[in-house]
Amino acid sequence: VQAVALLDGLQIAWREQGDLFGSFTFLVGSPNGLRIECVLTGAAEAVFIARCMLPVLCVFSVLFIYFMSRLTALLSRSSKPFTRTTAQNTLGQTLHTVFIVIAVLVVQPLRCYEHPNGKHGMSSFPQVLCWETSEHTIMVTCGALVGIFFLVPFIVACIWAMYCAPTFKGSRLLRWRFLIYRFRPEKWWWGIVFLLRQLFLAFSTCVPADSPHWQVTYVAIVTVVYLIFVACKWPWKNGILNMMDVASMLLLNGIISSSTAFVETLPSERDVERFVFFHPP
Repeated sequence: VQAVALLDGLQIAWREQGDLFGSFTFLVGSPNGLRIECVLTGAAEAVFIARCMLPVLCVFSVLFIYFMSRLTALLSRSSKPFTRTTAQNTLGQTLHTVFIVIAVLVVQPLRCYEHPNGKHGMSSFPQVLCWETSEHTIMVTCGALVGIFFLVPFIVACIWAMYCAPTFKGSRLLRWRFLIYRFRPEKWWWGIVFLLRQLFLAFSTCVPADSPHWQVTYVAIVTVVYLIFVACKWPWKNGILNMMDVASMLLLNGIISSSTAFVETLPSERDVERFVFFHPP
């Protein structure tokens, strides 16, 4: 569903269907979906900084629950407190769930489109001019900090965990359970493939906003490659989940391919040749 929400960020005239995709944008933390600008007086940089606090909020939420469970256990012997291992697994699952939201957040300041006067504005905040205003500088800086201190470390940690997973036992295995438990034992590493799929789909909105044709092509390539792999590997423990994953990728690819009917005429003959190669009639 989060992948469907990303479709609203592509520069495609969806006609009536645009409202349908827009209704899912709260799943990727879009200010239009959350309407948090009503609380923050509409200031673009304030809204963006508030969204940048999401990883910190996740960490403090899990820490709060952990310490409250410890306190409750001291007051009532019948309750069992959160262990550190369980808390770490819970934090990992929470960050894994909002991963695509953070990935979209990192690239959002780079999504710019050209105005008729030659200047460029942000797609999500049209009133902010790209690379010319202090508001955009603040957003780029915040996005870079989130990428450096959350996105990259989380990906590296997950890749390391998947590489070492066959040697994990006991508490260490439980600590990284959120990456492993949904997949068949021989496909324990699929959590990284799924994470990278989310990352690449999030980056689809980073393709130049003035090039909807390449946005469509990019999403189509990502969905087709993932669809081929998931159909060949069948990684999920539950067969129904495998079928749902395949069906969702087929649906997403069908939607993005049919969107070519709403894309404006390509600017050059060479672009036409490339676009037809990736999207044959």
